[in-house]
Amino acid sequence: MDRMACVDVCSLALQLLVRQEGFSQDDAVAVVDKDTPQGVIVQVNEKAWKAGVRAGQRYATALGLTAALKAGMVGEAEIDQGVAELAELLLGASPNVEPSRDQSGVFWVDASGLGLLYDDLFDWASEARQLLHDAGFFATFVVGFSRFGAYAVARSRRGTLVFPDPATEWREARAVRIERLGIQPRVCNQLALLGVHTIGGLVGLPAAGLRQRYGAEVHRWRQFAMGDEGLPLQPKIPEAPVRTTVIFDFAERNHVRLMFVVKRELHPLLAKLVDRAHAMAALELQFHPRDGDPFTESIRPAQPTCDERLIVDLVRLRLESLQLRSGVTDLVITLRGVSGSSAQLALFARMECTRDLDAADRALARVRAEFGDNSVTYAVLSDGHLPEARYRFEPSVQGLRAPAAGSRVAGRASLVRRVLRKPRRLSGGEDNRHPDGWLVAGVERGPVVKSQGPYMVTGGWWVREVERAYHFLELENGDVLWAYWDARRRAWFQHGEVE
Repeated sequence: MDRMACVDVCSLALQLLVRQEGFSQDDAVAVVDKDTPQGVIVQVNEKAWKAGVRAGQRYATALGLTAALKAGMVGEAEIDQGVAELAELLLGASPNVEPSRDQSGVFWVDASGLGLLYDDLFDWASEARQLLHDAGFFATFVVGFSRFGAYAVARSRRGTLVFPDPATEWREARAVRIERLGIQPRVCNQLALLGVHTIGGLVGLPAAGLRQRYGAEVHRWRQFAMGDEGLPLQPKIPEAPVRTTVIFDFAERNHVRLMFVVKRELHPLLAKLVDRAHAMAALELQFHPRDGDPFTESIRPAQPTCDERLIVDLVRLRLESLQLRSGVTDLVITLRGVSGSSAQLALFARMECTRDLDAADRALARVRAEFGDNSVTYAVLSDGHLPEARYRFEPSVQGLRAPAAGSRVAGRASLVRRVLRKPRRLSGGEDNRHPDGWLVAGVERGPVVKSQGPYMVTGGWWVREVERAYHFLELENGDVLWAYWDARRRAWFQHGEVE
């Protein structure tokens, strides 16, 4: 029988703050949404709870309850990084780990087959829990048989628990109070009027009308408890690290040359991170000295970034502080990324753009000043039946912009269709619809070797009836013409080219 474990790293943001700032267990600690007296408290530890501090209070109000309160912010990037670190640690205990998409710090781990390696799954869970504890995380491990059963009990217990059979798991899950699921207090109070305080009472309610009376959240939790949303484990496939190795012909000890090596390799590594929609949170330099053991230097910016110049400056400062007496034979460069914001990813895209867009804007402004506003235009899509009516040109009033991050497809060139202002008449008749040595563009460009089509465009009876059969004509020299056969005029016309 398949076994599934739920790992609950409760109050992940609070644990990350305590670990990052080095707070002790005797400190009253709280996580706030912004670092101001009016910031709202999001999470508190037990010491702050005993002092009367509650989530939802203002930071200034909480300081009035206990002056020793220590607070800080934990951003989404730090939480994503913490989830990634926890997932990597749990992969050392099981090959299949699924982080929760709704609650940070909750993981489902595949425990099937581990009984062949351990005499008791309790030993496996205790070993994995100790692994997280050594990294500075406190977690609850519940090994059960279903996704919901293990999750519900993990939200109400602390420590390590292994269920011997599905019946025991379901009995314990039914006894868990519904507020442990994170249901809003207002809804919990409404359900309490019906005498519903536990998950067992919730699943006993009729499904009909539950969504309408108590909302989609309660209905979703009931479906989850009944197994209607019992999806199979969807493990997160670990991505290959963004890493490169540089091997030197001779042992290198000059920090300036090492810095230029890092700078040369940094740009393609950052491009790989941006392709994953990640920003760099840390850069690791692993040195392999000629005489001695390898050692690693970690460089962390103040916040995740894609600014290459900032990273190079931090690398330079770190390398200048190193003394590489025997020289380095190998250098391994690794980038650790977290989910980046659109502004961070757009910054890298602007850095990739080698054109000076500000200078281009100044040049276009001079053109408009001399020849009028209508001298600089740009294409705008519009509704039209014929291809030439599906766009129009309007005066340009905005400056040029760098391409958005991720707009380029790696390893594939972009095709551009150049449309002629007025279609050009070609030689040939109706029998030239298939490549047979047709010299459509002259001898110098060669005959048509391949034709794709037809793509029919008909209509226009309300003005002038149109009947066109469009083809892509590939010539011997590699050029591709966009042409059509006009059935009304009995002639071929070139409407553009594909580059």
